[in-house]
Amino acid sequence: MRKILSKILIVLTLGTSPVAAAQQNPSDTNLRDTYLEIAKKQQQQKNFSALMPQGVSVELVAVYSFSLDDCWRPDGLKLDEKIYAKDKRILQQKDKYSFILKVEGPDDVNFRFYDIKGAINWDDSADVTDSKGQKLDGLRAVSASIEDGRSYTSLRIAIATGPWQTVAQFNAQEQTPQTNADITLSNIRQSPDHLSIFILDKSHENAARSIMAIDNQGNTHKGHIDDSVPNRRPNSIRVKFPGLKLAQINKFRLQKRPFRTIEFRDISLRPAVTRNVEIQVEHFSDDKALSPEEKSETELSLLEHIESTIRLIDGRTIKEQILNVPFPEGARLVLQNTNGSIKVNGWEKNDCRVTANIEVGLQDNQKAEELLEKVSIQPKLSYRKIAVGITTPEKAQQEIAPKVDFQIMVPKTADLELNTNTGNITVAEVTGEIECKTSEGVILARKINGNVRLRNNYGKILIKTSNFDNAVIRGNTADVSCEDISGNINIRVSTGQVKVQYAKTAPQICNVAITTTDGDIDFTGPVNFSANVQARTIKGEIQTDLPLKIQGKRRKTASGTLGSGEGKLSIRSTVGSIRIRENIPQKKPEK
Repeated sequence: MRKILSKILIVLTLGTSPVAAAQQNPSDTNLRDTYLEIAKKQQQQKNFSALMPQGVSVELVAVYSFSLDDCWRPDGLKLDEKIYAKDKRILQQKDKYSFILKVEGPDDVNFRFYDIKGAINWDDSADVTDSKGQKLDGLRAVSASIEDGRSYTSLRIAIATGPWQTVAQFNAQEQTPQTNADITLSNIRQSPDHLSIFILDKSHENAARSIMAIDNQGNTHKGHIDDSVPNRRPNSIRVKFPGLKLAQINKFRLQKRPFRTIEFRDISLRPAVTRNVEIQVEHFSDDKALSPEEKSETELSLLEHIESTIRLIDGRTIKEQILNVPFPEGARLVLQNTNGSIKVNGWEKNDCRVTANIEVGLQDNQKAEELLEKVSIQPKLSYRKIAVGITTPEKAQQEIAPKVDFQIMVPKTADLELNTNTGNITVAEVTGEIECKTSEGVILARKINGNVRLRNNYGKILIKTSNFDNAVIRGNTADVSCEDISGNINIRVSTGQVKVQYAKTAPQICNVAITTTDGDIDFTGPVNFSANVQARTIKGEIQTDLPLKIQGKRRKTASGTLGSGEGKLSIRSTVGSIRIRENIPQKKPEK
């Protein structure tokens, strides 16, 4: 058996702050003090700005809560002066927020919202006002309804600026569709007050577009992209040229310039609940070197704290990496895996221990060892967060995709954000805010509490002996089973069976919503359940042990009030039957 023990000595220099100075000699630095240094720097930060090429800056100014009618800094601290968002379109909902930004730079900057973590929907029509209701110029906002119970989110936007590049030109007098590479122009139409065309772009590039009409004298006229066309094909846009006549136009020109994304991570959704907001800017290969101001100074690489061992076990070459670091109260572990399982257990210690077993699946042990030397977990520390990813050199990725299985111990009060593309996720005895996502595998949660979000595309979601404040469960093709639980739960599955059974000790009041497109639902509520009940199936049948009113000859709907009706039960299935059971209380032992 071969055994190679090596310690990784790579350090990422992220800035010139005291944190960066600590990176020069991490072994002499107390990591707990480093947390405090990062926190102090974060609190001293006056704004949350990303600096971009061409003199563009994007600042996340504030978060506004519609339900609280209050606003705060992105890190949860108090604003010097309150500002408000006045929404125009989205109906008022419980957990609805507005994210207020300030964009400065050239007038022709292209700006778009890409994603808001946990958002059910969003809209960018809100106005920003002061405390007197006066509209504030230079600020823009996006409003979003966020999943119940979430205390933080991330906002991703995109900016395009700089010179335009011509990618295609078309003859304006040609009436048949014209194609140039991935671009097709069609449907040239003359209306009394404008000229319009359709552009289909199959390149799928993340780029802003500008469509120009060149008249017979060589003058250019910028088209207006119409976003209001219903049911249009993906990547198809309608362009209008007000006041132009087709006879005036010689050709049409399509120009592009790339979007670069900006992500504001860990935005606080609770006033006075502080978060370490991190800003990630997409940079291109031809960008100039970043200045110290553009670098992140609130992260610390933990590479030097990893112990690595390569062993031959049962004929397989496996690299084991172990990371032990302090985990302060209120911290969060963020883990991004590609291929492999994740197991997390809570313990009484105030430390985090990450064990990663990395395997490349080659029978040639020598070649496997060479590849394993190039693969490593990539942990980073910031205030109240440890982020762990996998780094694999491009050459190693081409040869074979590594499989990484994690076993992790965290304090029982830890927050968790766990992601793997292929593999199982197991979480046990943790009481914080928990988010788990896998595309293919099984999610098993046991003895967990708090706010929980579980998502599985293909596989199963199993929950046992858990108490939720709010649980949001989502599945594509996935069966869901919840046994011996209590608390509020919201389940939505496209294809799969759902079984929910509340514990006999669960409080009798809770809110439950279960929806399936194709699958049966079996529900047992708390003992002496108190709720207003609405149940419906389109292609199935409803059976119930409870005093509910069944309507229709084919038993398609059920409704009624149980107890005082303080909670809510909503069950809906498109193709599937619904079974609602009574939870019989345990008999008291005879004396």
